[in-house]
Amino acid sequence: MLECNTQALQEGYPDLYKRLQKVEGNKKEQIIELARNGQPTLIIKTGEQPLYIHSRYNPEREAYQWVQALQLKSDMLVVIGMGLGYILPALDMFYPNSKIVIVEQSEEVFMAAIQHVDISTWLKDERFIFLVGCDPFLTGRLLAEYIWQRNLSPDYLQITGLPVYDRMNPGMIEAVKEQINFQWTELRVQEATYERFSKVWMTTTLRNAQYINQHPSVESVCEKLHGIPVIIVAAGPSLEKNVHILKHIGDRAIILAVGSSVNILEKYGIEPHIIMAIDSAESEKNIFATSSFSSPLLVYAHTLHPDIVHSYPGSKAWVKLKEDRVVEYICKRLNLSYIEAADGPSVANIAFDFAIKQLKASAVILIGQDLAYTNNQTHASGVVHGTSIKVNTSGHLLMQDINGNAVATSSAFIAMKNFYEVYIQYEKPSMPIYNCTEGGLSISGIPNDFLKETIEHVCSSIYPIKKWINEAMCTSDRVRKEEKIQEKEMWNELLEGAQRLFVLSEKRVGIVDGLSAIHPAFTNEFAKVNDITQQIENDPTYEYMIQPYVQWLIDASSRHIHDATQKTDDIIKTKEKLLEELRKQYKRIHEHIVLFKQTVEGISNGTVSTENRTT
Repeated sequence: MLECNTQALQEGYPDLYKRLQKVEGNKKEQIIELARNGQPTLIIKTGEQPLYIHSRYNPEREAYQWVQALQLKSDMLVVIGMGLGYILPALDMFYPNSKIVIVEQSEEVFMAAIQHVDISTWLKDERFIFLVGCDPFLTGRLLAEYIWQRNLSPDYLQITGLPVYDRMNPGMIEAVKEQINFQWTELRVQEATYERFSKVWMTTTLRNAQYINQHPSVESVCEKLHGIPVIIVAAGPSLEKNVHILKHIGDRAIILAVGSSVNILEKYGIEPHIIMAIDSAESEKNIFATSSFSSPLLVYAHTLHPDIVHSYPGSKAWVKLKEDRVVEYICKRLNLSYIEAADGPSVANIAFDFAIKQLKASAVILIGQDLAYTNNQTHASGVVHGTSIKVNTSGHLLMQDINGNAVATSSAFIAMKNFYEVYIQYEKPSMPIYNCTEGGLSISGIPNDFLKETIEHVCSSIYPIKKWINEAMCTSDRVRKEEKIQEKEMWNELLEGAQRLFVLSEKRVGIVDGLSAIHPAFTNEFAKVNDITQQIENDPTYEYMIQPYVQWLIDASSRHIHDATQKTDDIIKTKEKLLEELRKQYKRIHEHIVLFKQTVEGISNGTVSTENRTT
């Protein structure tokens, strides 16, 4: 590297600098030659014809001409491809007031640039952002988060690319645009989901946490079942094509049922070994209310509807979701070991990670995972809710299914599909994985196959699966007297924390409610608010029990405040907007604190009962 570039990278992009230390340029594929004007130019050999990334005569002049011809009108430009960096001074000159994002997918090309051309000026310039070695998914994610945090939409971005890069990576620009739109929509949906369900999730998790010593972690079960094929059964419409095959599989694979597939399997007389459930909705409760299963092991996350955790008659074990800070805190406080499963858009996604990382399956088979409304159906027949759907072009997306036919899908299904594809790309599971849905959308990285042939190929041995599950559950430690005492102490501590937060939060709301933009003691009163906020946010009860459920609200307020203050220089109007947002934020946080306090009071006093506390 040139010394000037090295210093700039170490200061501004330390993680990228470390990554580049491991990069070795491919000298057979990348050739540096001097153009006629003496500047270095880059040639990449791909196939029979070499690609000249820059002009062989005057790379700098070519870059200026290309940038000048863009004539884009935007405060933020995204340029796919950098080459040796000749476009940087041109972009700087023609777009002096714009934020400029440079996306160079090849670390080797970027390495060639910093070895031969001084780009340190732009590595240090805060107007320039360099995304290096990022595929369209990651690029889309980073850019979507950037504009989301600033309360902007994808239309704010102007995306272009060096023409030669479209020959090197056909469709790259469109792929990045697609991912930005998708990821931005996902962030919007996530915020709306938190707004609707955050209180339910908080109280549900707390209520189910009462069982944390009575029901074991699923850890010991997983250790017993390592190395067995796993069939994850979802309830997509195509499940009707092959569900009957499971009737003859016996104990040659673990049948892991998710969602409404429980009712479908029961309809066909097929008993799964494991049922995984995470949903707090009433519809999830209805699935179990209409099922007579008692033999399968229920593996649940603490977000599951508490009535299911209480009433399911069979054995129960819990798994911690990766982002569950409440259960993390409780387990550390009670010195309980646990295993995690990745959070995902659907329980099938979570089961997929669970089968790979915790069960360490010898093979994973997906069925009923249409990710689409095959034959205009939401689910296979046999579920407790309706299966038909009226497809309309405005509310649904049309895509091509595995047979080449048009099929309707949704943004939710695309999020689930994206989970699988990103997982395969980044986690790189070592075991074979098959999509035997036999309908719906394909999943990139997972081959489509027929269930019968796949079972014959990978499910050749018989395992005493039920016996091993029962042994694991029987050897789980029972609750000792000292553990009950420790648990009681923890709930009392949480109650004290809740009372402490309630007093602080109520005081904060009162001060902000009585404050106006023209208040003579605005500065002093606002300093009091900041001091109380610091006390609240530094409290461990808030950090683990409240913040996970209100962070979306804080982020939304920050975006709205930033957006409003950018539009005016009027100090009074800025203060008014700040107070307006903080009133909404602090009142909503206070509502969560009140609900947390009430729930913990009930648990601590025994009025929120776990009723039958056996496994």
